[in-house]
Amino acid sequence: MIQQLPDILDKVTKVVSDNLSIDKVTIVDSGDGHGMPAYVKGVTGSIVAIMEQIKNATGLDIPDILRAKAKTN
Repeated sequence: MIQQLPDILDKVTKVVSDNLSIDKVTIVDSGDGHGMPAYVKGVTGSIVAIMEQIKNATGLDIPDILRAKAKTN
C-alpha cells in the first residue's frame, strides 16, 4: 500500500483538480476583523498537520512527491 501511495495521490489530486470548483467562500466575522485571518490560519495549519502526520506514519513526504511530479510535467 505504501509503495502505491504516490500513484494513489496522483489519481486523487487529478480527480480533485478536474472536478472541484469553488465559486465563492463566505466568511462570517464577529466584527473584530479576525474572521479571514483565522480562516486562513486554520486551513493552512490543517494542511501542514495532515502532511506531517502522513510523513510520520508512512515516511512519505507528499510535498516532495508533488514537487517532483510537477517537475516532470
